[in-house]
Amino acid sequence: MENNEYYKFIADEQELKFFFDHVLLNLQGNKFTSYLCCIATRAKKLTEEERKYYGISGSDGVMMREEIISPRGPKGDWTFDNFIQHLYKYECNKKGMVTRNGLPYPDKTLSVLFHCDPADEVKVANALISAGQQIQIESVDAQYRAVQFGDVTGMKSQMEKLANFTHKSKSLHASVDVKMPDGRRLNTTIKTYVHYDFDLSNDLVDNEDAVNEAKNIIHTCALDLYGKGNFFIIQTRGGFHVLVKRTALANAVNYIRGFTAEERKENFGITSKSLDPIYSFENLVTKRYSYKFSEKEGDKEKVHDQVFVPLPGTIQYGSYIPRIVNKEDFDD
Repeated sequence: MENNEYYKFIADEQELKFFFDHVLLNLQGNKFTSYLCCIATRAKKLTEEERKYYGISGSDGVMMREEIISPRGPKGDWTFDNFIQHLYKYECNKKGMVTRNGLPYPDKTLSVLFHCDPADEVKVANALISAGQQIQIESVDAQYRAVQFGDVTGMKSQMEKLANFTHKSKSLHASVDVKMPDGRRLNTTIKTYVHYDFDLSNDLVDNEDAVNEAKNIIHTCALDLYGKGNFFIIQTRGGFHVLVKRTALANAVNYIRGFTAEERKENFGITSKSLDPIYSFENLVTKRYSYKFSEKEGDKEKVHDQVFVPLPGTIQYGSYIPRIVNKEDFDD
């Protein structure tokens, strides 16, 4: 157990400044966009005995302490000071954030996650109003059943939904597909990046050759397909997250067009006439890598709809600091 009294997350403000300046796009003066940041805890970092001791299960507390970061002031100013002050809120006394057993979370289970697609506040408001209206409709029905038939289970369910409504208002800032009451699907975020997650197998995490090869291959393939300055490679303790600007997908299509049908199948796994600029990158990296990336149980694809990444410059799992490793691509 840790003896320090406060949680510690901020490790490198210069790394955070680079992330703020380069990854968070087109927000200056836009009062109707925001970002979601949160703390995540991972039970897999604990032994079974430790899980029982702390009261952390496999799915417990995956997302906690959501912070909505948005421009401030009458001009909608977007500043680094505003950005980082939200992160300092996480460095609270450990008595202020405890597990179900009333114990501070072990540092080795915690990391800061950032959702790199901004939320459209107008769409979030629409989704939230619709969710509230649905609770109201269901509450009226539940109240009727309680009065007429003595069935209070419905009312208990609605009270839980109301209690979690604040969480709902924040989680909508990272939703990519919300079902509205009328059946429509609403995307509450502005799709800015394609997110890849290349995890190294446990036996390769400390293999310097395997780690460097993965980094170099990811960088080379991304340069070929998307072009310099159009992607960010974030190195973490267990692998690499890659954020590719969606505006650069057309570059990949043009690059792939330069190959024959046979070469496309061999290099990019393309078997149809449609040129896929997203999965082509995953296939190319995987094919060129001498080792084998790990596959997550139940989630074998490396492309994710949600763009949550470990925040560069913060402490991951008690000791590691994720960093953007292709900063040279953005030199002026």
